[in-house]
Amino acid sequence: MLALQQGPYTSYGTCGDSLNLMSETWHGLEHIFSIHGPHPLSTSPAIQGRYHYVGPRHSLQLLNHHPVDLLLIECGRWQCPRPPLDGQRWELMIHATALDSRPKTVIEIWPPNSLLWELGPSGKASRVRWESLGYTSKMKVIDPQHCGGAIVQPRAIIVRHSLDNWVWAPYLSAARPMQNLLIPKGLRPRRKPVQPPSSDLPSFDRDPMPGKPSAWIVDVDGPRQLFPTETAKALGAPKSLLNSQDHLTPKLLSNSSSIFHFEYLSQCFLLQLSEHQLVAPTSAIDAAPSLDSPADEEVFPEWRPPDMSPGGAWHTARLERLRFACSHYDNSDELFQQGLDLLAIHRQNYDDTGPAPKRLQLLWWEFPQSSWDDVRLGGSMNFLTKPRHQILPNASMNADELKVAEEFVDELIALGVLRPPTDPHGDPVDIVTNAPLFTVPKPGQPGQYRCIANMLKGGQNESVGSDPVILPRASHIIDEMYYGGFSAVYDFSKYFYNFPTRAEDRPYLGLLHPVTLEMFAYYGLPMGGSNSPGVACRGGEASRTTAATTLARDMDITSPITKVSWSNCGALSMTSSSTLPIGGSLHLARMFFLDVACQFGFLCHPTKCPPPGQQVKFIGFEFDTRLFPTLRIPLAKRERSLAVVEYLLASPSSQLFSRLSLAVSTGILQSLVDGTPNRLGNTYLRAQYDDLHPPGAPLGLAAYCTKTTISPAARKELRWWESFLKSTRGRPSRMLRSATLVPNWGDGSGTGTGGTLGLPDRPLKMWQGQWSPVVYRFSSNWKELKTLHLTLLHIRDTDCASVRATTVFYFTDNSTTYWIGQSGSSSVPALHSLISSIKLLELELGCHLQVIHVPGVVMILQGSDALSRGVWITPFQDTMDQRALTAAVFAPLCPDHSLIQHFISQFQLPLDYFLQEWDTEWLATPLLDTFSVWFPPPELARQAIVFMLSAWVQGPRTSSALFFVPRVVPGFWFGLSRHIRELALFQPRDFPLASQPVLPIPTIVLYLAPHMFPPFR
Repeated sequence: MLALQQGPYTSYGTCGDSLNLMSETWHGLEHIFSIHGPHPLSTSPAIQGRYHYVGPRHSLQLLNHHPVDLLLIECGRWQCPRPPLDGQRWELMIHATALDSRPKTVIEIWPPNSLLWELGPSGKASRVRWESLGYTSKMKVIDPQHCGGAIVQPRAIIVRHSLDNWVWAPYLSAARPMQNLLIPKGLRPRRKPVQPPSSDLPSFDRDPMPGKPSAWIVDVDGPRQLFPTETAKALGAPKSLLNSQDHLTPKLLSNSSSIFHFEYLSQCFLLQLSEHQLVAPTSAIDAAPSLDSPADEEVFPEWRPPDMSPGGAWHTARLERLRFACSHYDNSDELFQQGLDLLAIHRQNYDDTGPAPKRLQLLWWEFPQSSWDDVRLGGSMNFLTKPRHQILPNASMNADELKVAEEFVDELIALGVLRPPTDPHGDPVDIVTNAPLFTVPKPGQPGQYRCIANMLKGGQNESVGSDPVILPRASHIIDEMYYGGFSAVYDFSKYFYNFPTRAEDRPYLGLLHPVTLEMFAYYGLPMGGSNSPGVACRGGEASRTTAATTLARDMDITSPITKVSWSNCGALSMTSSSTLPIGGSLHLARMFFLDVACQFGFLCHPTKCPPPGQQVKFIGFEFDTRLFPTLRIPLAKRERSLAVVEYLLASPSSQLFSRLSLAVSTGILQSLVDGTPNRLGNTYLRAQYDDLHPPGAPLGLAAYCTKTTISPAARKELRWWESFLKSTRGRPSRMLRSATLVPNWGDGSGTGTGGTLGLPDRPLKMWQGQWSPVVYRFSSNWKELKTLHLTLLHIRDTDCASVRATTVFYFTDNSTTYWIGQSGSSSVPALHSLISSIKLLELELGCHLQVIHVPGVVMILQGSDALSRGVWITPFQDTMDQRALTAAVFAPLCPDHSLIQHFISQFQLPLDYFLQEWDTEWLATPLLDTFSVWFPPPELARQAIVFMLSAWVQGPRTSSALFFVPRVVPGFWFGLSRHIRELALFQPRDFPLASQPVLPIPTIVLYLAPHMFPPFR
C-alpha cells in the first residue's frame, strides 16, 4: 500500500468503467474525482471519488475545477478503437487545462494487444500528441501473476509523465495457484450445466486464475466456469463489492485492472520521491550509461545573420564570387545584372534574428562550378518521353483538408515556388499536364495534412528517368565519428523547393489551385516528382563538399570538422574530432555552418539547430560519442519494442495472432536491427518471417488476414530480443581494442576438424578433432560452420578475457561459411541454428567476429588443412610465418598500369584515368568528371566506395570509378548502391604484374559507371 506523507503525488482522479481497485492500495493519495458509465456499482462509496461524474462526455474543464497530480484511465476491455484525429477525450481535457493545473502523470491501462494496433496508444501518432502537451510516454506490459497475484491479466501500462523521472520497478514474484480464491462447492450458486471445451484447462491447484470472466477451469470436481465473485476476489475487490454479485458484470470485470497492478505502480511512485530520497533505478533498461558532463560549460551568443547591406564585407564577397562565375560565360554582363537581382531577392529572406523567407532564392555562383548550370537554369526532370497531355482535377477534399491545401498552395505562391508559367520574354505559357493535389493526415497532428502533388496519376513520373540518390545510412555515419567527439544536426527548411526547375519542363509541372482553380507551374522542385530527390541530392552534396572544404581550409580551430552527412530531407549532420574543444572552436564551427547556409541561400533557422553535443538523435537512432561512437536505440523505441516482445512471449503457445499483427511486431524489431551489435538482430528475425510467410501461403493482403501461432523457434528469437532490449547496449563503430587483431584459422574436412588460435600475448595454439559417425552424413557446409563454432568455444574455454573488445578474425576456405557469417542467417534450418549459436557466443565474448575467405591453397600453407586431417603443424613443414601470413591476407593489390589497361580494353572504359591512392587524403573535387581507379585494402574498401558515391552523385554522368579489392571481406559492397557493378573476379598470378601479392587471393573488380539515359523520344 502507498502511504506517503510527501512525494510527487498527493491526489488522483479516475476515468473508466471499473472497480477502481487503486483505492484499496493508494491510501496516502486523495481520490478527487471519478468518471463512470451508468452501471449499478457506480454509486458505491468504494468506487466513487470526492466528486462523481457519470457518462463519457465529461466536461473538458474538469481538471481546471478539480486539479489532480495523477490521472488514471482504465481501458482494459477496449478492442482496437479508431481514435479521433484530435485524440481521446482525456487528451482534449488536458489540452483545455491550464498548465499549472495539469496532472504531473497520466496513466493509461490498455489490453496488451493494443501495442500492435496501427493507431494504438503506443503508436507514434499518440506519442507525438502527448509530446505536444509536454508529456513523455513510457510503456510496459505488467501481469499480476508476476507481481504476487493469482490471476492472469496482462495489461499494457502507458505512462505519460511530465516529471521526466519515471522508473519501472523490478518484479520477481512467482505465480500463485488460484486454489484459495475459489468458492467451496457447497456455497456456489446453482448453474445450468454447459458442455466444457475440449482444450486443456487451467488446474485449480497448479495454475493462476484466467483473467477472462466465466472462463473454464478444472477444480477438484472437474471442469466448471468461474463465478463473477471469484474473478473479482482474484482482482483484489473488497468485501463490500463482492456482496454485489449480480452487478459484477463481465464488462465491468474485464475493464477492471487488478490491485496488483496498482501495487506495482506504487513501487514506481516510490522511485520518484524527492532527490534526497530517490532510489537508484534497478531496471536495466533505465540504467543508461552515465558520464560526467563538461563542467562550467560556456554560454555563447546566438547566431545572427551577417550584415548584408551593399558595401559590407558579406555583400562584397558575394559580388566578387559572382564576377568570377560570370567570367566563365560569354554573356557575362547579362548574367551579372541578373545576379544582382537574385542577390537582392536573397537579402530579403533574412531579418535581424534569422531566416524570414519572402521568396526562395539560391545563389548559383556560390556552388561549385560543376553545379552552376543546375542551380542557375534549374534541375532537369529528365523526361525521356513526353508526358500525356491531360489536365486532371485535384482529389476530393473535405472542408478541413481544403483549408489546409489552400494555405499550403498560397504559401508556395508567396515564396515563388508556384508561379503563372511564362517564357523568358514574360509571355504566358500553356500548361499541358498537371499533378493533381491530394492530402494525407499527419500522424499525431490533429487537423494537419500533408499536401502532395500526385505526379504518378498525372503521368509525369512514368516518363522520367531518375538521377541517382545517395542517402546517408546510420552505419556510414557512425563509422566516421570519433571517440569523445561532438556532433550536430541542422534542419534546412523548404529544402526541395529551393532548387529551381528547368523552363522547358514547366509546361508538364502544372498545379491547380484547390479553391480558385487557377493554374500554376512549379518553379521549385515538386514534392512527388521522381527526379526531385536526385536533383536535390546533387545540389546538396555539392554545397556540402564546399562547406566542409572551406571549413577545413579557413577556420582557425584546433581540429576541423572531418565528416558531414547530408540527407535529402534537408537534415545535415556533422561530426568532429575528439580534440575539438566543447568551447569556442565548436561554437565557431556551428556559426560557420549557419553562415554557409545563408551564403548559399538555404533557410536554416538557429532555433531548429541545437548546439553540438555527444548524444545526437538522427534518422531514428541516437549517436553516442561519449566513448567509442555507438549507435543506440532511443529509449522510447526500446520500451515500446520491449512491451511488444513481452506481450508476445507471455501469450499461450496455442494463441492465434493475425499475421497482420505479427507483421507489425516484426517490422518494429526490423527497424531496430542497425542498433544491435554487429546487426545481430537480423539473425533473430528469420523464424518470425517464416511464421509470416510459410511455404504455400497466399500472396498479397489475403496472407495477412489469416491467423497463426508463434512457433517455438520464433519464441526463442523473441527471448533474445527481450534480453537485448532490457540492456543499454548499442552498436559500437569499433571495439575498444579494435587495433588488437586475433587471427584464427579453421578447416572442417569430411572426417575431422581443426584449426589454430592466435590469442594476444600467447603462443599459437593448435586444436583438432574427429567427427562422430553421426556427423558423417552432414553436409560439408555444416562441418565448416561447426568448425567456426568450435573455434569460438575453444577461445571461450582458453582465455575469453583476452579477446574482449577486440576484432576476432576467422579464416576459412568455405564460401558458405563466409557468406553466412556476414549475413547472420541462413535459409537452411541446421545452418541457421549454428549461426544463431555463433552469434550468441560472439555477444558473450564481447568481440567483433569477422569471417575472412581465403583460397584452399592458403589454408594448406597455413597448416589448418593438415590439422583437420589429424596432422599437427611442426617446424619441419613448409608453412609461412603466422604474422606475415595474416598481414598478407589484408594487403592491398599494388597498382599496376598494365592491369588497368587490360580491363579498360576488355570493358571499353575511358583511356585516361586518375589513380586515387588509398593512403593519401581523399578529396571529392579531383574525382568529379573523372574516371578514377582505386586499389584499397579490403578493410577500407567499403569506406572508399561510400566516399566515391558521395562525390559521384554530384556529377553522375561524367564521373566513374574502378575498384580492385582482394576478396577477403564478405560482400562489403552489398547494399551500398545498385550502381556498383561486379565486373570480374581474377587471380593476380594470371597477369604479369610488376609486384605480385604474397598469397593467391582472388581480386574482385567493381565498377561505378556513368549514369546514362536513352535519348528523349
